[in-house]
Amino acid sequence: KKILLTLFVLFFSSSVFAENITDFEIGGMSVGKSLLNYMSEKQIKKNIGYVYPDKKYTTTLFEGSVEKYDLIGFDYKTTDSKYLIYGIFGFINFSNNINACYQKQDKIVKELEKLFNKNFIRDWGILVYNNHDSSTYRPINYEFDSGDAIQISCTNYPEEPNQNNLKVSIMMREYKEYLYTDAVTAK
Repeated sequence: KKILLTLFVLFFSSSVFAENITDFEIGGMSVGKSLLNYMSEKQIKKNIGYVYPDKKYTTTLFEGSVEKYDLIGFDYKTTDSKYLIYGIFGFINFSNNINACYQKQDKIVKELEKLFNKNFIRDWGILVYNNHDSSTYRPINYEFDSGDAIQISCTNYPEEPNQNNLKVSIMMREYKEYLYTDAVTAK
């Protein structure tokens, strides 16, 4: 029997003794499950937000308030008729206030530190997100032995501060590796 602890600061749920990435949820949804459990195939296809250039993965978006998120996205293999979720993410807008985003990110990190061994934490610092517009990105990852990951990031758009956001992502190893390798070079 699992005891679920809702982390209101984090906006996702976790088992107190989380053993793998499927123990975590965003908006009551988890990786490793079929997106069809949460929406119809018609809704999935209607809400496609992005298809990677090599068409290996597709992102479907759900806009609206789910828990405390402004938008939730699901990543699945484009050709998978079961729509198995490999990645799920929630966005919270921090229009014109990147410092509030960083403060929320720090609160989330402190809560996660209570759940995880600090050896799993990987703080990348502030990175350049786009040289063209001077935007920056501050990702903090929690890596599991399985290769799965949770990432909490703030993105700052100095030229369009109304786009600043916090993103909480849950990624299965296969999708995470795709993002870090193939998605970058996909044509």
